[in-house]
Amino acid sequence: MGSGFVGSARADGLSSDIELMQPGVAPQTPLGMRGIRAGAPQPASFGLSAWAAQRPLMLIDEDGLGTVLAGRQTAAIVAAVPLGRATSAQFSLPAVLQQPGDVPDLAVEGFAIGDLQGELQAKFPSRIPLAVHLGFGIPTGAPDAWVGEGAFRLEGGARAAVPVRRTRLLGEASIIGTLGNDGAARLSRGAQFRLNAGAWHPLTQRLALNGALLSRLVVPSSWSEGAVAAVEVLGGVQLNHQRPLRFDLSVGTGLNNGAGTSRLRVAAGVTWQPEPRTPAALPVVETPPPPDIMVTVDEDAFLEELTESPDVDVPIAQLTGDRITLSQTIHFDQGTAKLRPSAAPIIAAVADIINTTPRIAGVVIEGHTSGEGSFEYNFELSTKRALAVYQALVLAGVNPERLSFRGMGEVRPQDAVRAENRRVAFLVSMTAPGDTPSLARETIALPWSGQSQVVYSPEVAAPDVDDSLDPEIFNDEEEP
Repeated sequence: MGSGFVGSARADGLSSDIELMQPGVAPQTPLGMRGIRAGAPQPASFGLSAWAAQRPLMLIDEDGLGTVLAGRQTAAIVAAVPLGRATSAQFSLPAVLQQPGDVPDLAVEGFAIGDLQGELQAKFPSRIPLAVHLGFGIPTGAPDAWVGEGAFRLEGGARAAVPVRRTRLLGEASIIGTLGNDGAARLSRGAQFRLNAGAWHPLTQRLALNGALLSRLVVPSSWSEGAVAAVEVLGGVQLNHQRPLRFDLSVGTGLNNGAGTSRLRVAAGVTWQPEPRTPAALPVVETPPPPDIMVTVDEDAFLEELTESPDVDVPIAQLTGDRITLSQTIHFDQGTAKLRPSAAPIIAAVADIINTTPRIAGVVIEGHTSGEGSFEYNFELSTKRALAVYQALVLAGVNPERLSFRGMGEVRPQDAVRAENRRVAFLVSMTAPGDTPSLARETIALPWSGQSQVVYSPEVAAPDVDDSLDPEIFNDEEEP
């Protein structure tokens, strides 16, 4: 680091916070970055991060290169609390144990507490996850500990997380201003700009690789002193061993001699992030389904309304190859398998396609979710939602022998927008040979309640599976 930065910081009788690591608890985020946190219904999360840095502070002057800090070990506790569906707050407090180098008069030896830091974050409902944050620092740090500013500070910026297939790319940018000793709203030692970038990629359901590039640019109040940059790179692994615990381990090194960069840094962290509230339980076999998934639709009336409506340009549902595609989305109440009333006409349209296309002998209903929550939670939720649609189609007149369902969780995203990944898909899994001009009406007992229900099936006796089906229908590999 340059001697001008040390001199500017010491002129006020204060040190400066040189730490590049920013502890956080956001999921799918490398150590050292705060990331984009989830709002409600995600409960509060807590974390403990610790790292050891070798030579994190050097002094370059006319006498050459000197070591201000030969080593420093840091531990930080973090707490994040959701304030709303798109807002959250985070607080952190670091503590350090440091060993001065050959310039001992510039650093405190031993244990010291850093500045208490907090921030508010708000997420935007955009195609790419974006968030803005406003942070603050309260001067609780010890003088000359190089882990606090000795004055109140404000920080504001933005964060982004871009999914590229299974990889998650992250970026953070912010500006930090420190108030002067007299309390005036001015920058006492100039502005600091923080620019971080990272990547997170899952290897298995529980193990992921990640990396981060951490940087800070300090622009002194006097431009003649010149700007000072600090850049460090880290790489590591993340283990979601068993919810609610997550473990991180990273190793890094500085790319220059900027303030806060280290010759070698080893970091570890543990995060406690409990499950969101459990989805509402579906009815058991002995009881009828609750009213929220009892979808009953007058198909003839609905189709007549759809035909006569001047506002409808495309059908709600249509048979496209081996799929039934939708122009509208089947919506559920958040975090549950409860179908919203707006799903009724969509269910009716899908049921009409199945019941008027005798060659369709089997349809698989797939439930999909976005990436919030754990794999286990998303799998359970997607399976229950697929079951709810299965029940609704049977109530709309589709023979259950022609239907099956499965949950796919979050493993097949089709869009960068999380809302687009919360969907129900319909795949034609079997076709019957020949043409059947009519449907047979029969009365069955509902599998989950035993109540009578009228359904329709092709008038085909024991249809055989069409061997000419495209084998890709049964391909479980991820689609491009």
